[in-house]
Amino acid sequence: MLLANGTRRVAGETGAESLSTGPVKSRSRVRAAVATLGSLRSLASGLREEGPLLVSKKTLKRVVAILLTFSFVASLRFYRLDELQGEWYGDISTLYEYVQAVRDHNFPPDLYNLGVGPLYPLVLSPILAVLGETYLGIKCAAALFSLFGLFVLFLLCRRLQGTGFALVATMVAGTGSWLLVFSRLGDIQALVLLFTVGPLALAAHVIETRPVHGATATLCGFMTGSSLYLYGAAFAVPALITLVMVAFHFFTPEPRRYERRHLWLYFVALTLAVLPMALSYLRSPEAVAQGHFATRLVRGRGAVSTVAGNFAEALLAYVTVGDVNSRANPPLLPHIDRLSLLMVVLGCVFWLGRSRRRWGFVLMGGFLLMHAPSILAESAGANAGRTIAAAPFAYILAAEGSGASQLLFSAYWEVQRARRRWRCS
Repeated sequence: MLLANGTRRVAGETGAESLSTGPVKSRSRVRAAVATLGSLRSLASGLREEGPLLVSKKTLKRVVAILLTFSFVASLRFYRLDELQGEWYGDISTLYEYVQAVRDHNFPPDLYNLGVGPLYPLVLSPILAVLGETYLGIKCAAALFSLFGLFVLFLLCRRLQGTGFALVATMVAGTGSWLLVFSRLGDIQALVLLFTVGPLALAAHVIETRPVHGATATLCGFMTGSSLYLYGAAFAVPALITLVMVAFHFFTPEPRRYERRHLWLYFVALTLAVLPMALSYLRSPEAVAQGHFATRLVRGRGAVSTVAGNFAEALLAYVTVGDVNSRANPPLLPHIDRLSLLMVVLGCVFWLGRSRRRWGFVLMGGFLLMHAPSILAESAGANAGRTIAAAPFAYILAAEGSGASQLLFSAYWEVQRARRRWRCS
């Protein structure tokens, strides 16, 4: 039936839905709903790909891998820590006396004479105020220092080669007996790891990052100078970091060279950090000349042959028998196991590749230079404590060797598959 305005009404229906225009409006609503759903779907897809609040599966896997790695190396350091190592020995007694001196505000020059140095008691004292001045508290603090050092090593390796390589290096270093033993003893070597890889990680950040804040170069210089106050094993760290900062500035092409002001900031902070030690020497040079380290330095006509012999013994400690002190090294074993030694050699070869050569020289040179505190001493024999600063370099090289061996095995099996296909064809 036709209405007066020409609109058709179907018999038996009333209202707007009975108009012939109803199907047209329904189709338009369906199209609008489909378009809205498409917009929502594209928006959700964009949030999954680019949204800052949602974590991708790849990132989640990396976070889980990092947490599992550090949980495992932490468990090795705290497992039965109250029993192993359980012996309170002479170096811990000296350290405890220094902690009490710090608590009583008895600062240098007294702390400059013996081998512990002033930095470790200064850092340890507030921690023991919380954990308790017991041997277990000292060992817990050393384990925490070791874990912090491993975290900085992870950041350094991540800067050099990426997260995957950093995880491998952290696992290798965290499970190696060399760093593990000293992380459970409570002695000063637990902090040497942090003040070895820390300045190097900061230097790598200054050299490789654009733009970089001047505070990073300042902190690098201050931490490098502070490593001198650990004494012994860390004496060669300022020489290495200074060589790295100077070499990467003056021997790097202009587009990749870091700014000159960062080099000046590094040297200013380094000078300020070393100044208290220099003033202490000027105030009482005889105390330094008759101190713990000066009396143990190689001197006399046979100094060259003694240094050469000590260097040979230090390198043989990785092949035959390491430190004979069972507290510092497993009896009759080298400082690193034979498989790790093979990985170190393989890693040296791969770090000399064109894309990694610059930092390869730093790692291998640092590994050799960190033996200086041991080879310059009169006492013969391998010493795991004096060369503890070389451990992170050895483990980084070993981590690169393990990755290189995986590439070699993958290439070998690909060649074997290709040969089988060629024979079958």
